[in-house]
Amino acid sequence: MKALLQRVSEAAVTVRGGTLASIPRGLFVLIAVAADDSPQDAHRLAHKILSIRLFDHPDTAKPWSQSVTDINGHLLCVSQFTLHALTHKSPTPDFHRAMNAAAAKVLYDLVLTCLAEKLPSNVKHGLFGEYMQCSLTNDGPVTVEIDTKRT
Repeated sequence: MKALLQRVSEAAVTVRGGTLASIPRGLFVLIAVAADDSPQDAHRLAHKILSIRLFDHPDTAKPWSQSVTDINGHLLCVSQFTLHALTHKSPTPDFHRAMNAAAAKVLYDLVLTCLAEKLPSNVKHGLFGEYMQCSLTNDGPVTVEIDTKRT
C-alpha cells in the first residue's frame, strides 16, 4: 500500500458540491491499494501514519519530534488508486498495479478502522470510488510518501 501524507493546517473533501468532511490541523492522507497488498500491509500503513513524526514539539519547537497521535491531530483520508500509476512506457498512465475496487475497499476500510482505534473522533474520510474535490492548506509544506513494500 502507498500513502501520501501532507501536513495541513486544514483540509476538506467535497462531493457533489457539498462538504463531506473537513479537519483542522493534522494530516491529509491519500491511500492507494496495490494488487498484491494484504491485511498486513493495511496494519503496517496505519501504524506508520500514526507514528511518523512530522510535527514540531509545541513547547520546545523541536522539529520532527511529534506524530499526529502525539498532538491529538486529525486525519482526513481519501482513496487514491492513481498513486500506483505507471508512466514510464506511455504518456497515458497505466493503473494495472492498483487492486480492483471491491477488494481495495476492504483494505482501505481496514486502514481507516486501525486509524480510528487510536484517534477515534479525529479520523475523517472521503467516499471510496467517488469523484471528489480536495482542498487543503499544506503546512510547511510537508509531504511524505509511505510505501509498505519499501518500509
